[in-house]
Amino acid sequence: MTKKNGNHNTDDSNNNGNGKTIKGNIKLDEPIIVTGDGSKEPVNVTVVNQEPIQMNLSNKVPLNIDLGDKPINFNLNVNERSKNEFTINDFFGLIKNMHNSDSNESTIERLITVKKKLTDNLQKDIEDEKTKPIVNQLLRDDYKRLKYEIETGIDEMFPNDKSFYSFSSYLPPPNEGKDFNYLNKIIDHHNWADVKYPPGIELIYNYWMDEGYTTFTLLAITERYRNRPGRWSENLLGLTLDPLRRVNNYLMGYIKDLRIGDLLTLEERSLEYQNQYGYFIPTRKGTDGLEIRSNFHSAFNKLLYECSNFYEQFKNKFIVPDALPVLIALQELNIILATGDINQAVSFAKRARTQVMIEQFILERPEIGEYLKERPMVPYKYEWMRRVDAMKTLQKWNPDNSIRLFSDLAEYGEIILLGVRFIDWSNISNQDFAKAWALYFKNEIETYIQKYYSVTNVDLKADMLFMHDFSTRRISDVRHQGRKGIAHSSYLRTRDVLPSVLIRQRIKQTV
Repeated sequence: MTKKNGNHNTDDSNNNGNGKTIKGNIKLDEPIIVTGDGSKEPVNVTVVNQEPIQMNLSNKVPLNIDLGDKPINFNLNVNERSKNEFTINDFFGLIKNMHNSDSNESTIERLITVKKKLTDNLQKDIEDEKTKPIVNQLLRDDYKRLKYEIETGIDEMFPNDKSFYSFSSYLPPPNEGKDFNYLNKIIDHHNWADVKYPPGIELIYNYWMDEGYTTFTLLAITERYRNRPGRWSENLLGLTLDPLRRVNNYLMGYIKDLRIGDLLTLEERSLEYQNQYGYFIPTRKGTDGLEIRSNFHSAFNKLLYECSNFYEQFKNKFIVPDALPVLIALQELNIILATGDINQAVSFAKRARTQVMIEQFILERPEIGEYLKERPMVPYKYEWMRRVDAMKTLQKWNPDNSIRLFSDLAEYGEIILLGVRFIDWSNISNQDFAKAWALYFKNEIETYIQKYYSVTNVDLKADMLFMHDFSTRRISDVRHQGRKGIAHSSYLRTRDVLPSVLIRQRIKQTV
């Protein structure tokens, strides 16, 4: 066997008749060219980063090539990880991939898998005479079936397992605990053997969807669909939908749930946003919640600011980056999230996510695209975004900011908060964990900062920017922070101003 790559050589001493061992530094996914004995064609070997490590062999000639009298075996010596070593993949497992739309395990792919599994189960239930009428009705009603599939499969689409938050290869100091999953601690402490982990979702996703007018788009369509005069239907007078199309079944089911009150109202969502994040959506009633998490926004932006500083230090090769401010910010935000995780928080998040997924599915239908005059040449990640932007243009709902910006804020904000909520950061004193967290979510954090600037015109990386004499600015269509309004000081840090205030201020400036 002849070496063809300068980084590798063969060791004949280990040749026991079964093969030869390649020694050297092997770079993953980098082709290694090896030739067999005699004048055989070279074989391309690629090491794949999988468990267990695999080697793919390929050749220009057919697969039945004769490599000699004996096959060539490749033995890989894998370096074992030290006991006190931990990696970012151990740190947070599959949280990022669970919400990554480009991943093979994305939400869309899992929804298809869940729907297929539920369909198979329903087909089996048809054989049962007791459930046959109910199942047949469910299979015939497109909207009920869609709702059933999402409600039943949301735990599988966003799986939340304690292994996501385990530090399997981390050897803690003598006085430091190993289990940093406080949710698992609570379940074990109360001996709740039958309690399931909540799904890996955050309500902040729904908040940014509301700011991007996703739900409002479908509500406006249903208003025109029912021939109801209203604040939105007048702008949609010239739009008509083919009554024979399948989307009518979805719209009729959605309207029925809307009429009987089975959907979460804007006021209900706003109250829960205030409970968990101190955020609100302007409503006609303008109701303030009994408990408002007014310190969340400042703590969240403080974390993003400290991460931004850490990244700048990390780029400088002449200094050792300090991750302690990131760790302190993580501890503060973790406590705030845990404080707001009360009462209906888990069930509300599941119900709100189910509702917005139904709305996105209906808007995804091609009939809705024909119904609205969308721009076909504009690139979008999801088809439902075209319909939202088209409606925003018709209704003049902040048309300068595309739904793409709000969708990125929703997706990346959810990933970031999931990485904060379920880890017991208060009992972590090693800043290496904060360093690993910041580097692991670097793309999500920096993207969130940039998209937030595009939407609000506020740079979260700037610490010393203040808004002058904010108390004299009259904002009639939004509620101020807290029950009595924003602090009466003449100066307020711009990054601490709620996004609803900033968004509507910017809309007024562009009108």
